[in-house]
Formats: sequence, structure tokens, C-alpha cells
Amino acid sequence: MAFRSALTREIAAPAIIESMPNALFVVDMSGKIVIVNPHASKLTRVAGSEMAGRQVTRFIPKAAGLIVEASEHPTLGPIRSETEAALKDGRGGTRPVVLSAMPILDDRGAPIGVTIIATDVSKLKEQVAVNEAQKAELQKTVAQMGKIQERLVGRELRMIELKKEIAKLRKG
Repeated sequence: MAFRSALTREIAAPAIIESMPNALFVVDMSGKIVIVNPHASKLTRVAGSEMAGRQVTRFIPKAAGLIVEASEHPTLGPIRSETEAALKDGRGGTRPVVLSAMPILDDRGAPIGVTIIATDVSKLKEQVAVNEAQKAELQKTVAQMGKIQERLVGRELRMIELKKEIAKLRKG
């Protein structure tokens, strides 16, 4: 049983880390990157081996606050789930991400690091911008249609008044 448990840990953990669809940064309490997954390398455009040992704040400036929170409140569970941030890449660009973080504790419950998961939301932001533009265009169209309807209703009311006048003239 112990062999199976050890085997599962050694095979499953790397496979899970490698297959995660989000960027994973594991950092020590000084903020140095210990482990990243391939998606983190893809988002930052920097190889994982080049990121190892660097400060995570170089790529995620908001990460400093996550590390402080992990050291101050290690047993409170997830730290700042769903925090929006900017992830910097190796070429000077940025992309919007949503951060989730969890402290890594030793056997005594003391924090020894932080796991930070960055979810790329750039495509979502682009779609929101497209939706907002379409919404504005639809609102403009609705306003124009409202004006046309007002004119048509006004004309219809005028026609009713004219018909009444014609009817009066015919009687009179």
C-alpha cells in the first residue's frame, strides 16, 4: 500500500500539474518561484527553467499581497479567490488574469509557500468588449426605432383627426 501511495504521488502530481488548463506558480515565502506548469510558461512567454528562482512579482505584481496574506493567515483556506490582476510576460506585454491562491503548510501548519493559479481572461475581456459595442449599437437602433414609432403614431393620430374633420365637413 505504501508503494502504491508513493507511486501515485510521484506519477499523479506531475501529470496533474502538466495538464492543468491554467497557469500554476508555486512560490516560497520569499516570493521566489519554485515550480511552474507549461501553461504558466506559455502565458509569460518565459521557459519554466528561466522562471525558477525569480520573484513571482516580476510576472504577477499582485502576488506580493497573496504571500503576505498566506504568512499572516495560513489556516483560513484559499486566499483571495477570484482576484483580477495583470500578468506580465517576458516581452513587456500584459494580459488580464484572475488569481486564486492557497497557502502551502508544513506538518506544523506553518506556511512554507503559496500556490497561485492564474486563469487567463483575455478572450473573455475581448468578448465583453465586443458585447458592449454590440449593446451600444443595439441601444442606438432601439432609440432610432423609438423616434420612428413616435413619428408614425403622431401621423396616425393626425390622420384620425383629419378623418374626423372630413366627416364633420360632410355632415355640415
